[in-house]
Amino acid sequence: MSKKNKAPVRLLSRADLRDRGITYSPTYLREMWMKGRFPKPQRLTPHKLVWYASEIDAWLEERLKQSPRV
Repeated sequence: MSKKNKAPVRLLSRADLRDRGITYSPTYLREMWMKGRFPKPQRLTPHKLVWYASEIDAWLEERLKQSPRV
């Protein structure tokens, strides 16, 4: 039986989001994901939320497509 080569799942913390330019407050991020305007996080531990990097990358790409160039 052969195993398929899967890319490892990359998870992002709030600090990683900030490094990618997403500097919204935790409260605003929660409002956005509750309204379906931002990817929902996963609870890694009782006090740690993480996001799938692929979902954040897709969200950023969509935002950049919609944003006019300066």
